[in-house]
Amino acid sequence: ESVRDVVRLGGKVMRSPEQAPVGGVRVALIEDPQGHLVGLVDEKSLPSDHAENDLRSIVNERVSATRAKDAASASRHFSEDAVVFDVVNPLQYAGRAAIAKRAEEWFSSFQGGIDFDVSELSLRVQKAVAFSHALHHVRGSTTVGSTIDMWWRVTTGYEKVAGDWKITHEHNSVPFDPSSGLASLNLHP
Repeated sequence: ESVRDVVRLGGKVMRSPEQAPVGGVRVALIEDPQGHLVGLVDEKSLPSDHAENDLRSIVNERVSATRAKDAASASRHFSEDAVVFDVVNPLQYAGRAAIAKRAEEWFSSFQGGIDFDVSELSLRVQKAVAFSHALHHVRGSTTVGSTIDMWWRVTTGYEKVAGDWKITHEHNSVPFDPSSGLASLNLHP
């Protein structure tokens, strides 16, 4: 917005706002009408002491969206080119649209509400990159009449893009019994 104001007032954009390759800070370089060179920094892109709270908010929003069976809200924090390795086929889902479609399919497999929680959340944040790991738990009745009560492990990678945290990668997994080759779906923390 400030860059547009400079142009409107007779200044020139010397370098359009872009994210710095290191640190994720978004910077523009402008020349004011008197010829002074000025750098503008997008405040939202600066490292924040609140990053952990921001990421916890994303997790909480996704929990609420899952309980509400709202695929658009559950996938809104994913980057356009995010990749998810899920516990079901195929090997991966690539792109926010595919991730939202997978969420919609999963939500529609439940009859009634979804009881969903995230526990043991651990976050690591460094400037513009972060990751978390947690245990996810779902309970509910399916449209085919079965009941699900399942825990699985989730590791999520985040990147701060233009001041907003985006999920760029997520890996969901369940342990398996090597003697049988079957997934261990009845484990509890």
